[in-house]
Amino acid sequence: RSKFDLMSVDDSMQFAITSIEFLGENIFVTGSKSGNLRVWSTDGETGETIDKEIISIMGAHNLTVTSIKKGANTPATSPVSSGMITFSSGSEDGKVLSFAIPMMSSPGFACKPICFRAMSHSIIDRYLTVEPISVTCLSMIQDSYLVSGSSCGIIHILQPPAESEPIQHDSLILYRQKIEEEALTLYAIFES
Repeated sequence: RSKFDLMSVDDSMQFAITSIEFLGENIFVTGSKSGNLRVWSTDGETGETIDKEIISIMGAHNLTVTSIKKGANTPATSPVSSGMITFSSGSEDGKVLSFAIPMMSSPGFACKPICFRAMSHSIIDRYLTVEPISVTCLSMIQDSYLVSGSSCGIIHILQPPAESEPIQHDSLILYRQKIEEEALTLYAIFES
């Protein structure tokens, strides 16, 4: 689609920002109604308009992002990697995702974020017919433990990654592969 093409109101509403969190002095992340996450950089000037993100994580969540929380910047001994900014997001789809991105070193800087944690509050939704469970809030305890609250009243306290070794995989990809394998297994059981 060309930037000059007209969009319907529904198309435009998918870009509606539902959550925002500052990660540093001039860096912030937003979550949208469509479940996308975007990292932005600003010069910090009054009246500044920013129209292009520096990092876009499309399809991170399946539904509206409800909460974003800045994590601790990672020290050199961190398993995530040294010099990273971390943040977590929660959504109406019940998932909590934690990402790490390098600290921005220059204007126009871009990178590939790493998802180092993927957790679902709504795992029970897949097996029972219940009201959908969404993440309603995120908070940090002592800049280490992530606390997530859900629409069914359950609180999860998520530990930081273990310091034993660097993370060498993307948790969101592994989470999606696990769900696909689970669906195939359930389908095979159903068919037999």
